[in-house]
Amino acid sequence: MDRNSNRVFVDTMVPHDASIAVNRLSFNTLCDVVDTIMRAKAGVERPAAVADRLQRLLGDHMRYHVEAYGDEFIRPKHHWMMDIPDQFRRDDMVLDTFVIERGHLRVKAVADDVQNTSRFERSVLASILNLSLKPPVGCGSNALYGRAR
Repeated sequence: MDRNSNRVFVDTMVPHDASIAVNRLSFNTLCDVVDTIMRAKAGVERPAAVADRLQRLLGDHMRYHVEAYGDEFIRPKHHWMMDIPDQFRRDDMVLDTFVIERGHLRVKAVADDVQNTSRFERSVLASILNLSLKPPVGCGSNALYGRAR
């Protein structure tokens, strides 16, 4: 079993108390979900081969989560994760959006500092454009950079 730092933290720092046993079970099952997806993404196992296990783990996690925390924080979008095993079976590949999310974080960092609310979108877009034109550290030019075809 892959051990990540969050799991190690919970194992070593959170008390092994019967009153939070289901919370711990929910957390560990979610770690198993992430480990399963990451093994498929890394090519250790084929996505189609882990689909049944992933479906079982996702169902277990949702049950433990509701038992531990109730269903008031469950949103309709939580159901989307239940579609991942079917996608694994159908496509036999792991699809993710980490690159898109990273880009979103860059935009969010710029948008958080924009004070001009009368032209908010224009100010954010101008700042993002300026960042994309800025050369990497150590590059003496202020021209566009990157490979051109």
